[in-house]
Amino acid sequence: MIHLPNSLSFFFRTALPRTESGKTPCRTVQLCCLFLTLLLLPVIMQFLHLLDVPEVLAWLKIFHGPLQVNILIITLLFLFFYAVFNSLSYGMAMLLLFCGLFSIADMQKMRILHQPLLPGDLIFFKQALLVTRMYSTGIVLGVLLIVVLVSGLLLLRKQLVHLRLPWRARIVAGALLCGSLLCIATNLRGVIPRVNQHYRIVNEFWNQLSNYHKNGVLYAFLMNLESLHVDKPEQYSKKNVDALLQPFVVMPDEDTSKPKPVYPDVILYMNESFWDLTRIESVPLPCDPIPCFRSLSRGKRSLTLYSPVFGGNTCDAEFEVLTGMTCRFFPEGVRAYNQFIQRPVPSLVRLFKANGYRTTAVHTFKRWFWNRGNVYRHLGFDHFISMEDMKDPEIKGMYISDAELSRRIIARLDSGGGPQFIFALSMQNHGPYDEERYDSLDCRVATGLSDAADREYNTYLQGITDADHSLLQLTRYIRKVSRPTLLLFSGDHLPGFTHVYREAGYEKPVRDGQPWAFASRGVWFANFPLAPQQDTALSMYYLPLAVARQAHLTLPPWYRFLDSLRTRTPVRIRKQHSARHPEMEERSPEWLLIYDVLFGKGYSQRYQQVTKPVRNSGESTDTLPVDSQ
Repeated sequence: MIHLPNSLSFFFRTALPRTESGKTPCRTVQLCCLFLTLLLLPVIMQFLHLLDVPEVLAWLKIFHGPLQVNILIITLLFLFFYAVFNSLSYGMAMLLLFCGLFSIADMQKMRILHQPLLPGDLIFFKQALLVTRMYSTGIVLGVLLIVVLVSGLLLLRKQLVHLRLPWRARIVAGALLCGSLLCIATNLRGVIPRVNQHYRIVNEFWNQLSNYHKNGVLYAFLMNLESLHVDKPEQYSKKNVDALLQPFVVMPDEDTSKPKPVYPDVILYMNESFWDLTRIESVPLPCDPIPCFRSLSRGKRSLTLYSPVFGGNTCDAEFEVLTGMTCRFFPEGVRAYNQFIQRPVPSLVRLFKANGYRTTAVHTFKRWFWNRGNVYRHLGFDHFISMEDMKDPEIKGMYISDAELSRRIIARLDSGGGPQFIFALSMQNHGPYDEERYDSLDCRVATGLSDAADREYNTYLQGITDADHSLLQLTRYIRKVSRPTLLLFSGDHLPGFTHVYREAGYEKPVRDGQPWAFASRGVWFANFPLAPQQDTALSMYYLPLAVARQAHLTLPPWYRFLDSLRTRTPVRIRKQHSARHPEMEERSPEWLLIYDVLFGKGYSQRYQQVTKPVRNSGESTDTLPVDSQ
């Protein structure tokens, strides 16, 4: 039996040249290897990011400034590891390990979400591990390659030249290096503009794909560290908040002769990655996978909803739908669920509670994912039913089925106890789609694509077919039930295909962030008359207003302010916020109020409340436990 460490040691000893003294390799060769590594690592990382040789060559030819800055960053990282381990070899091993893991994470995110690795992603390490296990092949191969290279260096540590420093020199060098890094970190906003000016670099923070493409992976990542800090708007004050919302305060109607509105049960059902697959015209479908959804859409009850995200990060879509606040002011890669919701927040949930509703969230996945256990408590839900609370649920494919979610919604509605608001979030059709997930398919399609893309397409097709069956379950129940019941069914974002978009000719609009890539669909259904309406296009953060109106809720001034924004600009896509004049975004009245709610002193809180609140018959939100996982 061959012992792996001994085999690796034998390979590296025989592959590298020896000197007369037995050192492998000699000092000159080792220093040359170090120099070449520092020069080539940024290029290799850029290739792993783009996976396109011509684009990397074009980057080397055109963007000399960013290349030099990335080489400087690599050199500083090496010097840091060298100072820590006091060894040329160990410093190089740690540099390769760091850059390798960074590139694997970036490459996987580009593959799954078509977006680069951002500083905010590091906060979601637990979520990332759970998701990337589903895309394990590339990660395993990359990690094995890194392990082999680093192990080879470590096994040859006695033969390699370490070039150690005397302890006094090491202390001085380490202090100078750490001091420099600390100055850069604490004054990042001062350092980056000077570097950009010197090397003629533009920080295209409004388009991160272009930012990483032009400025290199490491430097674009470093520039995004600066954007994680949330600045207080210059105009932020109680006076200005009052000036924005006071015009929307309306005195309560004292006419007691009007009949009291009948409050229906309300279901807001957000289905994972639900999208009309017939939009991919290059693959003809012999069967309609969503007949129920399409039938309901013909009755002038449909919506085109513009999501803040593409291919993943459902929590951003949730944030907009449940709060009426837009994500477009947040730095790229930042998720409000994990970073910003740390206290009770005004929401559609609290509006329903103020109008006498019991409120429940139902999600067929783990309660710690995206911090939902804590966030739902801060949003005001009375109950949160998660995967952990479901005994013997039906599993289809990898996750709890959409049919099971519909049954849980129906059981909750049948529990009685006054009008209910239920926010439901499915999981069955979550990616990845490139593996055989189902034992059988309702409608197998010969796509004419590669085997990987064909599996992806048909797996997703089965998922939306089951989602449509789940919608049919609910509509049948609503038709039979005597209580007035309102349903809004919608997707959260487009599916995050790895192969289908590219092979079907849709990769460019997806990567360029065109509006098409953010347009999902929704439909209303009720067992009582709804006002007829044309197909409406809305950004998702206007949905709380639409839902509240359909449910005949008493609206607070904040919602009337939201309506004024909708009248002027019904659709705003996060990717399209002002690139040339970002300062205009910072002065937006929306941002002033969002800052007040999430980070400020809560001057707008009284404008979020209804004028004549109804006593809530549900349980207190405080009964929801804090999720410490």
